[in-house]
Amino acid sequence: MKTSGTRHIILVLAVVVAVSLSYQACEAVDFGVRAGLNWSNFELDEIRILGWESLTGFSLGVISRIGLSSRVIFQSELLFTKKGMQSALGHETHPFFYLETPLLLNYRVPVSCETTPFFTVGTSLVYMLDGECLRKFIDEEYIWSNTIRESGQDLEGDRWSLNLVVGMGVEVPLANKMLLLDCRYSHGLDQSEIEWWGAFHETQISSTSVSLGYMF
Repeated sequence: MKTSGTRHIILVLAVVVAVSLSYQACEAVDFGVRAGLNWSNFELDEIRILGWESLTGFSLGVISRIGLSSRVIFQSELLFTKKGMQSALGHETHPFFYLETPLLLNYRVPVSCETTPFFTVGTSLVYMLDGECLRKFIDEEYIWSNTIRESGQDLEGDRWSLNLVVGMGVEVPLANKMLLLDCRYSHGLDQSEIEWWGAFHETQISSTSVSLGYMF
């Protein structure tokens, strides 16, 4: 699969905007950490895989937030994420590991109580780090890498994908700090490439996640 030129343009624009905002409002930048769980759906060559279900994954990472106004927050993240799928009978699992960089806008809904709800929209650039296929039999277990080609070819174009992200959550004050509780839906706008039964397929991933963040 060839890397989309549009994807590169969007990435460059997003980085420029993020860096510009950081310089303009550097004193207003807050940092934190984030952890959560996710459940994913995989489509191979635009066909939903039957007889398979989501493998519960996780994400861990760091957050930065910049207040653009009293109601609008720019939030960027760097996450290590595990996603995957498994056969309905549990004999075969396919975990995949990613680096994700969500770039989000949060709109804070004005309310009278201290807990503030917000809505999220944005994009996330995703890079596949690695993955594997695990098949379990009665007397033995076979494990092998399923994304790194033996020839060592450069897979940069195959590993990148871009996601649309929407969600909602709440900000909960905690002493002088803040907790962030949110749920998100992420939909792949283009496709990455993974190996499935000895052949490489165009793969599109969507996922639902819940997470807890802590702002320092």
